[in-house]
Amino acid sequence: MLKGVNRQVLEVNMPESKYFERILYIVKPEFSTVPAVKLLKEAKQHGAHTDMPPHTRAAQVYLHRMYAIMCVLALSCIALTVALVLK
Repeated sequence: MLKGVNRQVLEVNMPESKYFERILYIVKPEFSTVPAVKLLKEAKQHGAHTDMPPHTRAAQVYLHRMYAIMCVLALSCIALTVALVLK
């Protein structure tokens, strides 16, 4: 939901994106005098990197678990190496 009537909103259509139809950018008040062409160029450049869908909660949990497993494995290897060196 967009609040405030006095905000400058820039809408960029993304027909080439598989996941997104359009992106709405809210221009910061201090940049409201910047020419529209420059704002549009910046918005399109930023929007070009949004072709991937956002991570789902399940994907985030999976990534965190994999990270935890990798940390445990790394610490185990370090502990084993230290134990063998001190022996």
